[in-house]
Amino acid sequence: MGELMPKQVVVKLPSQPAPKEVKPVFMVHPIEGVAAPLRTLAKTVRGPVYGLQCAKSAPLGSIQELAAFYVTHVRAAQPLPPYTLLGYSFGAGVAFEMALQLEKAGCETRLILVDGSPEYVAMHTRRGKSKRASRSAAADEADALTYFTQLFTDTVDQAKDRKDSSNLDNKLTRSGTTVKTIR
Repeated sequence: MGELMPKQVVVKLPSQPAPKEVKPVFMVHPIEGVAAPLRTLAKTVRGPVYGLQCAKSAPLGSIQELAAFYVTHVRAAQPLPPYTLLGYSFGAGVAFEMALQLEKAGCETRLILVDGSPEYVAMHTRRGKSKRASRSAAADEADALTYFTQLFTDTVDQAKDRKDSSNLDNKLTRSGTTVKTIR
């Protein structure tokens, strides 16, 4: 089980030992905002690996803002370039923007994108903008409860659960259904 809302922005992930001069790899989380799904990949890397997580302090207004926030944390952990960034899924778009910002600042940057097709990232960007414009409280609660449920069980049909939950009458009914699903 992972954290629902990470407390730390930068977390050390398990990795293979390497000489001290090897610079770290910074891995950017998928859409869920936590670095836990990156642990298996991190274990295969020779050298230090840090996961970037979407903690409460992270700005969520745009990918550019989130990338700038992460760049500040990366540069605090590793003041001098070159930087190596890996973005997974949604994190690929964020890592790409981070690389643009670092290169604009004159920093050499290596970029690795994993499962981050432009269509996938663009879809989430459009969906995020439309959600903020026309979302109901019930839909927001359904999204949060569906995400919460998947932390405890791997048999969740996210689209179905989200739709079913958002159609329920009230928050108490939605929460009760979530508890039953987890049991």
